[in-house]
Amino acid sequence: EVSLPEFNGLLQKAEGRDKLARIFQYSARLLVGTAAYLQPTAGTLLARVEGHARTVMVQLAGARRTHRWCKEPVWALGPFRGWV
Repeated sequence: EVSLPEFNGLLQKAEGRDKLARIFQYSARLLVGTAAYLQPTAGTLLARVEGHARTVMVQLAGARRTHRWCKEPVWALGPFRGWV
C-alpha cells in the first residue's frame, strides 16, 4: 500500500515520473495490441480508443526518450575518464 505522501515523493524524482509514464505507455500499448487482435471496424468505440491509445503511446515514448539522455552505464564512460 502506498500513501499519498510516498506517491508525491516518488513524483518529485525524475525516475519516479519516468516509471509512471512507463505504466501509462505500456497500458496504451496493451490497448493498441488488443484492438489489433480484435480488428474493430472503422467508427466503432474500440477503433476510436485504439487511435487515441496509439497517440498516447507514441507521445509518451518520445517524452520518455528525452529523459534517458546521459543515463548511460558507468562502464561506457571508462575510456573517457582521462579527458575530464
